[in-house]
Amino acid sequence: MSRAPLSGITVIELGHYIAGPLSTQILADHGARVIKVEPMGGEAARSVFPIHERESAYYAAVNRGKESVTLDLKLEEDMRLFEAMLASADAFVTNYRIATLEKLQLTQKRLFEINPQLVFVPISGYGLDGPLADRPAFDGAIQAASGLMHVTGERGGQPLRSGLFVPDHVAGMHAAFAVLMGVQARLSSEVGGVYDISMLDVTASMHLFNFSLVEQFGESPTRMANASLNTFSDVFEGSDGFVYIAAVTDAMWSNLCEVMDRAELAEPGTGYPSVHDRRNNYDYLVGAVQSWAATKSIDEMQALLLENNIPFAPIATVDEVLENEQLRHRGKFIDVKYNDESFTTFGPIIPTPAVPSHHVGSAGECNESIREEFGSRTVPADVFS
Repeated sequence: MSRAPLSGITVIELGHYIAGPLSTQILADHGARVIKVEPMGGEAARSVFPIHERESAYYAAVNRGKESVTLDLKLEEDMRLFEAMLASADAFVTNYRIATLEKLQLTQKRLFEINPQLVFVPISGYGLDGPLADRPAFDGAIQAASGLMHVTGERGGQPLRSGLFVPDHVAGMHAAFAVLMGVQARLSSEVGGVYDISMLDVTASMHLFNFSLVEQFGESPTRMANASLNTFSDVFEGSDGFVYIAAVTDAMWSNLCEVMDRAELAEPGTGYPSVHDRRNNYDYLVGAVQSWAATKSIDEMQALLLENNIPFAPIATVDEVLENEQLRHRGKFIDVKYNDESFTTFGPIIPTPAVPSHHVGSAGECNESIREEFGSRTVPADVFS
């Protein structure tokens, strides 16, 4: 079998909850060695709902394939061990607040004294500098601050939080990319660097053209329910469930009108053949499509729409996603073992020769082996002065 693409890279994680642990799990899935440093008693997420037989499915979802060591970093002996680990590592990923690291004297200066080639990836709510840098943050607060909640919800209704942890996940993915970018850059520079990941930055970046709407067009985007700002797409209720239909192009709109036996809705002069026409008459056209959809089952709509190359999907429940034939065919669900419990979760997104671990370690499971490996290593004395 081919070598795992990240084999030979060692990452130290001082993380909790989602963003930090997710980023290093991505790396571990593709062959990196990840050593997870936890406080005595284990990371806080080990006790986060949902819990089954004392083990957390939440924790298991983002912590497979890691070596766990528990350390009390307020003790000099444990701090020396931790710094010996950093001295041998390629990257250090953390989503603890910088103030917490500074209390432990883990400043950037100290980190690079320990290891000048270290790739340091701190993940925080608002970044390492700026007026909000010291503010605490969790996913929901970033959804609010980034405007994500403002554009999510029913027209005229209250802002809604996304049903998934979007800022945490996007920050975790960018952090994994930052590690790879840093390791690659080090090949030519022979020095490490700081790759500052802000949850606010990564989430605000998802607005794409929304900032242009404000600056160049004088429009302030707001909640539109399931409608699209720049094309015809929406959610419709069939006779046995909800579906999403996206007649994105003029040709797709024409095909949809033919399928509904409403060809006149796409004709020049009498219909709405352009995106501009459809945008200006959006509610009327949604009503027309809804009237048609109400007479069809999901299977009937699927056959008609896909035959005519119109993007379509039933609104799936989480149960149905778990049984999705495409995801099953691609082997995307794996069962991870966490002590005596087994949890189903999503496996690696990108197929590579690496074989992901299905093991979720207990807190401090590798204490003995880590202490044996790094305990005898020394860090230059001036680091501790």
